[in-house]
Amino acid sequence: MSGRVRAAAERLARNNVAVEKARLSDHVYEPSGPVPEGWANRSGDREFLDRYGLDAMDFAIKGSNFRAQLYEPDAAVFGADMNPTLAFKGTEMTSLADWSNNVNQSVNIASEYYKRAVRSGTKLREITERIDITGHSLGGGLCSAASLASGKDCWSFNAAGLHPKTVEHYGGQVTPSNINAYHVNGDILTVAQTWTPLPGAAGTPYPLHGSGSPLSRHFITQAIDGIEQQKAEDITVLETLS
Repeated sequence: MSGRVRAAAERLARNNVAVEKARLSDHVYEPSGPVPEGWANRSGDREFLDRYGLDAMDFAIKGSNFRAQLYEPDAAVFGADMNPTLAFKGTEMTSLADWSNNVNQSVNIASEYYKRAVRSGTKLREITERIDITGHSLGGGLCSAASLASGKDCWSFNAAGLHPKTVEHYGGQVTPSNINAYHVNGDILTVAQTWTPLPGAAGTPYPLHGSGSPLSRHFITQAIDGIEQQKAEDITVLETLS
């Protein structure tokens, strides 16, 4: 197998998972809408939540814009390739609470959102069941915090940066984890992290092609499109050179 074929196969396998996490990161913004194909929203299923030590408090903070949801993959669709996934909602542009939590965490000031994410991650650290975490924008930062508190894999998209003291700030224990940090080239948040003192997104960076303004590149739909573009490129390589 040539190096090019191997690289295409490895990226395709990673992106086949990533695009599903991105779709869940999109769905958590509007969980009343249709769930992505192959997934079920189990956030209201107490028996399912008990497997992961989670409860209703992990999904909402009263009087705030914080939201998380727990999804289960359909083995008939994905086989054993997908894990149940905890998804954190990202920033809504008109929410002052979302922006306040973004800013506060970046300078190590108290953030109820990140406190809750670390709480959830600490719970997941104690369970042996397979589970992943995901999120976009602010949700990507929350995903990173929960991942480091739990040791579970995170898939973030155009993620808010994570202050190095955030997990310990809320009583969590930093645990080695695999954070797949996807970003659209030219995304407004990633650019800001590069050129200002803001902390950068945690994890291994994976760049994606985008288009339009820096703001439009931040939307989760651009990340999904960028992943699908890479998948198409890699399939072409595998079909041509294998």
